Amino acid sequence: MIKSKQCFILLLFFLLKNTYAQDLKFKHISIDDGLSQNTVNSIAQDKKGIIWVGTLSGLNKFNGYNFTVFTHNERDSTTISHNRVNVVFIDKDGKLWVGTDDGLNLYNPKTENFTRINDAERPRYMVYCITQDKAGKLLVGTRHGLKYLDTGSNSLLNVPIAIPDQNKRVQSIYENSAGLLYVGLAKGFKIYNPRSKQTL
Repeated sequence: MIKSKQCFILLLFFLLKNTYAQDLKFKHISIDDGLSQNTVNSIAQDKKGIIWVGTLSGLNKFNGYNFTVFTHNERDSTTISHNRVNVVFIDKDGKLWVGTDDGLNLYNPKTENFTRINDAERPRYMVYCITQDKAGKLLVGTRHGLKYLDTGSNSLLNVPIAIPDQNKRVQSIYENSAGLLYVGLAKGFKIYNPRSKQTL
């Protein structure tokens, strides 16, 4: 037989669960609310609580009430490099990285503009995903393979992972507890050991 105290705790749990479930409300945010485009590719929240939204038509900064939209201007190199934002990522230091159809960008909060990150091999490149490993290295999945940010040159360099030329597009990156990188490709995935620099 269940004791009365246990019954009370169970009843309280179910009451609280039902109460919170009823209180959950969802609000649909769209271009009618100031969002620059209805197709959202990526969302991140920074340490100040600001929501960053990557869309097909620019980067959106949402403070809970209003949107500020950042778009590309070909005459201004301090704007984001392309309007199609594929991924937004907040690193361990609170920096905002923005991956677009034409490269990686670092947001400068004091000036509210962007620094474009060069690829050491090509002037133009598409970014699909961004992550940071346990050592703090920024990893970037591109159409031309897996890259990492070299802090000395402030440019992207190749991670020497064996990927067939016809399948170079890196769409996702995951680091497991052993430090192995699981690299999601357009077709399948590869496992890479950064310490031995070998593809498993």
